[in-house]
Amino acid sequence: MQREPTFQEHLVGMRTHRFAMVELANMHCFQTQLNLEYIGSLVETAPDPGEQEKTVSFCSPTLNGYKKTMALSSLNSNNNTFWVTTESLDFRILGNIQGEDTPTGRKFAGFAYGSGFPQISVMDCNGTTLKNGYHRAYALLKKRHKFLPCLSLTADIFQPGSVRAQGSSPTSLIISNRSPVLSDFETDAASPVPRRRVRQMASIHAEVQVVPV
Repeated sequence: MQREPTFQEHLVGMRTHRFAMVELANMHCFQTQLNLEYIGSLVETAPDPGEQEKTVSFCSPTLNGYKKTMALSSLNSNNNTFWVTTESLDFRILGNIQGEDTPTGRKFAGFAYGSGFPQISVMDCNGTTLKNGYHRAYALLKKRHKFLPCLSLTADIFQPGSVRAQGSSPTSLIISNRSPVLSDFETDAASPVPRRRVRQMASIHAEVQVVPV
């Protein structure tokens, strides 16, 4: 796992890291929404309890072994707008890139995009808080797994996730003694809510503007 190209990105802002087996049912959660259709597909492919090697691979796959979702891109050269569309809900803008074409001296700038970390990670704060990998963790809970093999991280400042999902719990609730846990998704506190299928789309537009000085 440490040889994976994305591994060092897990450690940004972190003080320590280790590999651990953590209890699934009582894991604190900041994410409040799960896609049940996607979880159903994960349950079908998730290993059974006792299949330790397969469970580790399920939770911390290599980039080559991680299922990828197609992203379609297009460029409108008339208005210099670049579009990316995908059905992956894990799609995100990963950061900016820039450089210079050495022969001409012309500079370029843009954004890197793609999926998040394939490895499941947790934060060690007021107990264990799930940071990344909610759908796979819940799929394992439904398969009656008791423990989750994952990357356990600590930081001086609580960082709940690489992306704060819409509707996620505030940090003050997560670090309180009333924090929701993963097994709450199997109680009456959780309600199924029908919704339309969605895609994610990113657009990048470039134009030159004249401004007064």
